[in-house]
Amino acid sequence: MTTTEFHGYVTDCLSRIGEFKTKKMMGEYCLYYKGKLVGDICDNRVLVKRTPTSDRMLSDMPLEYPYEGSKQLMYVLDDMENTEKMKELFDGVYSELPIKKSKQGNTANLV
Repeated sequence: MTTTEFHGYVTDCLSRIGEFKTKKMMGEYCLYYKGKLVGDICDNRVLVKRTPTSDRMLSDMPLEYPYEGSKQLMYVLDDMENTEKMKELFDGVYSELPIKKSKQGNTANLV
């Protein structure tokens, strides 16, 4: 389970880049950038969805499942303090992912 301290560290680092929000889900967090789901914060790890940009920029990082039973491998991110690299990464991932609307048609309840 992700600790409050790690969540705070991640949100502090990523807030320097742009509009990041998290949504708590079963003790872990979904990670949104400009309203799009770009990854997860699980077990004190930041995981980023696979896209052409993340495949290119994170090819040397391990691919892991965010939680038991997940069907999607994601890159484990470890250099969140490199603001330029994170901006390039998340801008690229953002541009390559479609917007998914919730059942209510919005992304309410983001922290």
